[in-house]
Amino acid sequence: MADAMPNAHAIAYYLPQYHPFPENDEHWGTGFTEWANVVRAKRLFPGHDQPHLPTDLGFYDLRVPEVRAQQRDLALEAGISAFAVYHYWFEGRRLMHRPVDEMFADPVHPVKNLLCWANGSWTLEWRGRENVTTIEQTYSETDDWKHSELLAERFICNERYFTHEGRPVFLVYEPYALPERARMVRILREVCGAHGVELLVGGCVAFNDSKDVRELGLDFEVRWAPDWMLIREAFDPRVQRILSLQSRFLSKRWPRFRHNDAFSYQRVIDAHLASTQPAWPTCESAFPSWDNTARRSFGDAVIVTDPSPAEFTRWLRALRDRLRPTDPPFVFINAWNEWAEGCHLEPDETWGHAWLDACREVFTAL
Repeated sequence: MADAMPNAHAIAYYLPQYHPFPENDEHWGTGFTEWANVVRAKRLFPGHDQPHLPTDLGFYDLRVPEVRAQQRDLALEAGISAFAVYHYWFEGRRLMHRPVDEMFADPVHPVKNLLCWANGSWTLEWRGRENVTTIEQTYSETDDWKHSELLAERFICNERYFTHEGRPVFLVYEPYALPERARMVRILREVCGAHGVELLVGGCVAFNDSKDVRELGLDFEVRWAPDWMLIREAFDPRVQRILSLQSRFLSKRWPRFRHNDAFSYQRVIDAHLASTQPAWPTCESAFPSWDNTARRSFGDAVIVTDPSPAEFTRWLRALRDRLRPTDPPFVFINAWNEWAEGCHLEPDETWGHAWLDACREVFTAL
């Protein structure tokens, strides 16, 4: 669409995990943060870009206000309109919330915040034990009211919250996990309505799901990237052969070791762009790079090979330009700072500011 670009907003997912907190100490060791995974990543084949090491911001702690200010300034220069900050709530129990609370108390800035409720259970998946649940997500109507009151009063009505046409934007990471046709969303709308606020609610959908999230009372779908079901034919045969040989050798020495997969970045983008857009209101997503070997020391990692700022620019521009009048004018980016998934806009030793420059090229003409 020729007129889509002036109304498009880039929104980057934001992980608030970079500080120690009791649950991480309990399950992963005292003082654990994502940086512990990042620095121990190893190269698995020639040209494999690991470990990912930060430059401008260093191995930061999100409890430091100067770090958060630097992040917002970098995002503003790159044309990012908002951070979609992961919000962790387990029936009254909040996790990794200190940086989130402080982001909503920081000085007002053009780069706003919105919340994405990461409503999945926590498991030991990173250690190859996805069947072991450490913190289970449960639901109740009483808790939905309590949760909604907190969201409305502390965050959604805050002047730092991102809105579109006066409507605060809220996301649910796993909308189909919500019971009773997303009862929580209905209650949240009612509570926010009592505060004089009308919400715009999106649901993150992966695996090429064809359901219409409006049936759950949501306003729009966010198509998740990477969608591994969609791109399963985009294997990188050159690297795949190397990883297959490694898997045979390592699984003999360590039975828990499992196979890693490699996909071509260009073919991943082509698969996403070739897919049919749903008939209902939809926002799409892109990622600059992906390589979660830092988290998957026992295998089952997914490595997207040969990431390219030029290809990332092409992807962002295509998603921006194919926004329809019925779609919220957002392009989501996964992610601002998922360092252990090799998926970050923040500067690193390999690419410097290249990913931020790509965003600026596409979005700063707003």
